[in-house]
Amino acid sequence: MRRVPHKLDSTLWAGWMLRSPDASVYFAGDTAYGSVFADIRDRSGPVDLALVPIGAYEPRWFQAPFHTTPEEAALIAETLGAETAVGIHWGTFALSEEPPVEQKQRFRAASADVSRRALRVGETLILR
Repeated sequence: MRRVPHKLDSTLWAGWMLRSPDASVYFAGDTAYGSVFADIRDRSGPVDLALVPIGAYEPRWFQAPFHTTPEEAALIAETLGAETAVGIHWGTFALSEEPPVEQKQRFRAASADVSRRALRVGETLILR
């Protein structure tokens, strides 16, 4: 990843999975879209909740290797077999060139077979 003052690809902005007998949560971290999400689904099975990044995607020529679009974030959740996707990584401050309101709108409008939420800043979500 590209985080000043570190060299390119010198830090890890990893995702992780939490699984209990009753529920599973996948946190995507900073990521671009790729086939790794099908691999995760094959290894871990479907997830109940996917926390996916929906901001900091413009301009695409620069951000595509590092960040998903809102539509790609919805596709990640769908690929993971998530029941619910919550958009993260948006709305607190400007990270890139897209308008902050656009992030939430595009995520909610994405055509994916998964329930999608983009919470207000500070909002909580009770899952079960």
